[in-house]
Amino acid sequence: MKFRKLLPLMVIGLMFVGCGSSDTEEVEENVQQTQLSDEAASTEEASAVEETIDVDTEIDDASQSEDSTQKELTDDMASEAIWKYITTEENPGLEDYDGEAPVYCIVTSEEGADEIVVDFRSYTGSHEYFYIDRATGDTHSTQYVPGIIDEEEDTGLRFNVWDYVE
Repeated sequence: MKFRKLLPLMVIGLMFVGCGSSDTEEVEENVQQTQLSDEAASTEEASAVEETIDVDTEIDDASQSEDSTQKELTDDMASEAIWKYITTEENPGLEDYDGEAPVYCIVTSEEGADEIVVDFRSYTGSHEYFYIDRATGDTHSTQYVPGIIDEEEDTGLRFNVWDYVE
């Protein structure tokens, strides 16, 4: 940027040194052309900056409207989505199960917490806990089998619960 400002001054200085009195008009013409080109360049830069600002503003407006229309994951939606995940991905035959052992999928976390915890109890007596981030829907699970495993173990399962919300 400094070079742009110094270049015309250096050119003018060199012209005065090497030119006679007849070349003064050419020097003045060159100075005017240089000033016009500098003004044009600064106008182009200003319009480019304005366009960038307009694009950024449009992007911010779009993201704000998406955020305002984004649904919030409720506890019931999470429980139903986990049930759908289990019956479509892990155990498709579970829908037809009519055995004596209880099978359920309930929310065990507090209402409105940032993380929803859904407990799926299988007919085998094992519990799979699904930890769901309410904001993003990112889910991971742990498993606990009473009498066999003393504490919850990470299953390595990761998915987004929004894929199963109806």
